[in-house]
Amino acid sequence: MLRTENAMLQAIMCKLNLHHRWHVESAEDGSGRYRRCTRCGKYDRDWDGSGFMH
Repeated sequence: MLRTENAMLQAIMCKLNLHHRWHVESAEDGSGRYRRCTRCGKYDRDWDGSGFMH
């Protein structure tokens, strides 16, 4: 039961933009890299690709 509650809490945190699980991905055409949340799929528009956020 605790595992289900934890998964629900993580999903709610994503929806409220309080916590994401970011993963760096490369564009298919090789034009650059971007971060996307592995839980909700949201793109991090503030990430500049250098490893630091603005």
